[in-house]
Amino acid sequence: MTYEIIITAVSDRADLFEECTASLLANVDVKPTRLLVNEDVRPGTSPGRIEQWLQATADEHDIAVTHRATPAGGMGPAIQWLLRETRSPIVLHTQEDWLVLRPLPITRALSAMTASPSSVHHVSYNKRKTMRCKHEDKPDMRWDKIEVQIPIGDGTSQTCCVNDHWRTQTGLWRVSRVLPAIEEHASRTPSAHHFVPAINTWMNTRYGDDRMWNDQAMRHERLGTYIWGPIGEPAFIQHLGYGRTTGPARGCEIPVRPAR
Repeated sequence: MTYEIIITAVSDRADLFEECTASLLANVDVKPTRLLVNEDVRPGTSPGRIEQWLQATADEHDIAVTHRATPAGGMGPAIQWLLRETRSPIVLHTQEDWLVLRPLPITRALSAMTASPSSVHHVSYNKRKTMRCKHEDKPDMRWDKIEVQIPIGDGTSQTCCVNDHWRTQTGLWRVSRVLPAIEEHASRTPSAHHFVPAINTWMNTRYGDDRMWNDQAMRHERLGTYIWGPIGEPAFIQHLGYGRTTGPARGCEIPVRPAR
């Protein structure tokens, strides 16, 4: 059972990239076959540090590395290039500012996705304890999580929660499921702010109907997007972004927020 890790990064966050990628590699329970990185070079910054760190890490961990540095084009084109380059049917996607707090059950999640190739397409690792309800104070957006049992290849099952959308935080993606949406919107809506809603809208309407965004039974049946673990599962990852950068383009440091 093989997989690759794909990472979107920016040059002026090299320190975050190193910190978070090191935490990721230290907490996967099976080594990836390759590490693919798209590095956006923002105006006023220079590449180099990330590539040097990757080469040292590749030697240390005996992992093949594919790296590209290009003028900043946004999340859409970055993910599009990464998915076109990958050779594995399933990838672990993350960004340069997600710190991994504890071991990720990659082997078991890959088993779940392999055992259910037509129904489990996305496994997301949570950034806070999985709460029973999302948007509790917004009736039109309220999402009361439901737990489901996902079969594992060894005959057991895993409790997961149905996810309300395809997330770009740390998680496993089935390439064939998400790539058509990426191809459709990478150039149209390249920035993360517009790109993530666009691909979710495309997938919701392609695989479901206009009720898809808040119909958990339909998402479970047709989209296969899940949060790993039951309600109450502790956080696996922490966001270290919030504007932190070491480059001259932005020149600010915002303290890391504690995990919630």
